[in-house]
Amino acid sequence: DHYFKLDASLMNEQALVRYVDRIVGPGHVTDFVMCPCGQRASFDSKAWEPVWERLDDPDYQKLDSTRKPGKPSWPENCKLLRDRGIDPYAVWIGRCRERGISPWISMRMNDVHFATHRRMQPGRSVRFWREHPELRRHPEWDPFDPAHREWKLFAFDYTKEEVRRYSLGMARELIERYLPDGLELDWMRYVCHLTPGRERELAPVLTDFMREVRRIADAAGAKAGRRIALGARIPSRYGYARDLG
Repeated sequence: DHYFKLDASLMNEQALVRYVDRIVGPGHVTDFVMCPCGQRASFDSKAWEPVWERLDDPDYQKLDSTRKPGKPSWPENCKLLRDRGIDPYAVWIGRCRERGISPWISMRMNDVHFATHRRMQPGRSVRFWREHPELRRHPEWDPFDPAHREWKLFAFDYTKEEVRRYSLGMARELIERYLPDGLELDWMRYVCHLTPGRERELAPVLTDFMREVRRIADAAGAKAGRRIALGARIPSRYGYARDLG
């Protein structure tokens, strides 16, 4: 998202290419990892709502936490690229391949930024999260209750089929749309994904989810004539990772 907080004059294909060239430099970089989706998508996704969806809301500007005085915001610049027919991730992936760099996509699996901030919520969260509290890990809790201030408490519960289907939709779109060398599933944003107190028991839910993404990647890779790798970002300590499922 940091690129989209730059000046609007850089929202063009030539500047996007220069961005990769500058980061790659003289040849020390081997992989280039992009995150097109947190709570929302920074491209014209069919699976999740895009970051610019609320730009027409008269209250949006005061709710937009990414805006800096006198600068366009992240959603505005993403929409500008969309309106110009430019997909930044497709441009970056193409340039990486030209430079011999391996392009990867990273997907945040349970991003709940500002879940407990009443002022930030309308501008950052997604409708699916707001309209379905029953799909959260603590459906009985009010995120704006001062007694519960940790964002991760209000993450989605992957034991719910609707949650798995929602995330699989994005994983499928990222794989089939971009055909990256690999897809990283970022289970650290945020780190809790299962029914509280039953994480070890319910761990097979996440295993089965990963297997389903593997099937999607294998099918897309077979059509493209190459294997698409998968990665999982998880806690580095084995016991901690097991305790979280």
